[in-house]
Amino acid sequence: MYYIKRNAGGVEVYDGHTVHTLSSGMQSVFNSLCLKELTTFKGRMDALKKHFERRYNLPVYINETMCFYGSAPIRRPEAVYVNFFDVLSLRDLGGRTEILFKDLSVLLLDVPYERMHRRHQGTKAFLRRIKMLSLSSR
Repeated sequence: MYYIKRNAGGVEVYDGHTVHTLSSGMQSVFNSLCLKELTTFKGRMDALKKHFERRYNLPVYINETMCFYGSAPIRRPEAVYVNFFDVLSLRDLGGRTEILFKDLSVLLLDVPYERMHRRHQGTKAFLRRIKMLSLSSR
């Protein structure tokens, strides 16, 4: 799953082949993904907030292949959540951000490049800490 984007009728989910439009909300999509990992979206986020001592701009960690960072808070109408593992590059287009994915598809966002770059780098650091946690618990 490459990204989840809010639209007027619900959310768009791009899986690398097609864009699926779902009538459910973004939190419902994340909850469905978390349930496959035997947890809930709320439980996952509560645990991450407690463990990392942060309340805002936390990535949504699902598993080793899915970790989403957002362009805006999840309840905002312009929110887009991008899977860190599927991003090849980010590019500044003067006030907009171009995201190039592994399949060479492109997503253009009306979000400042600096914000998306910061979120991308923050997610990279977050994943390093998760990896260190899993190594230290063995």
